Amino acid sequence: MNAKKLDWKEYQHLDDFRHDTNLTQFDCGVYIVWTYVQNRIKILYTGQGDIKNRFYCHNSQTDWGDHFPLHAAWANTFEMNGIERFLYDSLNPEISKASPRVTPIPVNLPSSLN
Repeated sequence: MNAKKLDWKEYQHLDDFRHDTNLTQFDCGVYIVWTYVQNRIKILYTGQGDIKNRFYCHNSQTDWGDHFPLHAAWANTFEMNGIERFLYDSLNPEISKASPRVTPIPVNLPSSLN
C-alpha cells in the first residue's frame, strides 16, 4: 500500500503553535494530539480543519484530565476527510470518538510517532 507523503509540522508542546509565525489562519489540514504515559505514546485526538483555530480550542480545553504535556503535529492537505479517517482508524485516539465516513487515505505518520 502506497502511503501519501505529508509534510508534518510537530510541536513538543501543544501551546507552541502560538509562537509559530509560519502558521496562519489559512492553514488547513489534519492533526494529531498525543501525550506520553510511562514513556509510551498515547494518542488522544485526531482531527481536521483550520489548524490554528482547532489548536486554540484544544489548548483551552479543560477535559484533558492528567494527559500532560500535550504534543501535536499537523499537515496541510485538501484531502482531510480520507486522511482523518486513516489516522482515526490507525491510531485509535482515546478522546476523539468520530471520524468521517469515507474511504481512508493512507499517509505517513509524524516522525515522533514512528
